[in-house]
Amino acid sequence: MRLTPRTAEALIERYEAEFRSALAALDRAHPSPLARLYAFVGLYIEVFRAGRICLCFMLATDHETLPSTMQDRLRAFFAMSEEWLAETLSSARDAGEIDLADPVGDAGDTMIATLNGGMIICHARGGIARYEALCARTLAAVGVC
Repeated sequence: MRLTPRTAEALIERYEAEFRSALAALDRAHPSPLARLYAFVGLYIEVFRAGRICLCFMLATDHETLPSTMQDRLRAFFAMSEEWLAETLSSARDAGEIDLADPVGDAGDTMIATLNGGMIICHARGGIARYEALCARTLAAVGVC
């Protein structure tokens, strides 16, 4: 099945809205920034367990071949994700819940890249146990003990 650019853009927009809603739910459910970080990683683990990967990450692997409107939608999705994560990392650092040596933006970029890229590797070889171990190392890399 071939998607038109407009249909693909609509999928990205819907996915972004659902992800934004999931992040808002994490904010409401977890007053502690540290608990939100664990829950954020939990979202990725749930996606992995369902045998999927992030739609926007999958599309981003072909970024240069996509129409500019789709590229813009993908940039907006990742900016929203990175902003939420940077805010949460900053709050966790300020609350003394994590010992973050890197700037929050760098740490957030590393988390998103590792969580998404790790899905591909672990789907291909390793399975859920390997992915969960990668997620634990990702949290440790941002100062979660």
